[in-house]
Amino acid sequence: MHFCGIRADMSNPVMEALAAARWRELSTWMQLTDESTLAQQITAMGIPPAKIWLVAQLLIGAETGDPIPAPRSWRPDERVEFATLPRAIQAVLARREDDRDREIRRVQTAAAEARKAAEAEKIHIRELLRPHADQIIAAQQEEKVTNGSLP
Repeated sequence: MHFCGIRADMSNPVMEALAAARWRELSTWMQLTDESTLAQQITAMGIPPAKIWLVAQLLIGAETGDPIPAPRSWRPDERVEFATLPRAIQAVLARREDDRDREIRRVQTAAAEARKAAEAEKIHIRELLRPHADQIIAAQQEEKVTNGSLP
């Protein structure tokens, strides 16, 4: 892939597209009308082409605030990839992951409340049946005898 005469080796087409977006974002941030001017400035700084995307991320991140942390549920290698994404995409992914986590917690809480309610109902039924336990046991024994279950 080439951007303004600088070659970037990327085997992943998604990462290549994100790098192109990062390049445009950096050009806009620096208020440059020509991307080749950006390439010349970065090259003049002595930054190797392989590090341009990292520099772009750091420059834009410094301008827009604190870094957005990768979602906690992501593996370490995924967190590294997350850090290379444009800030706007990081924000969307982080928000979606937070929404997902919030929904999971809501469903887990609802399930726990349903289990507690079922357990309370079970206890209530046992208490209602306790005074009649002798009659229930006698009826069960009588049914076994009638059906020939007992010798």
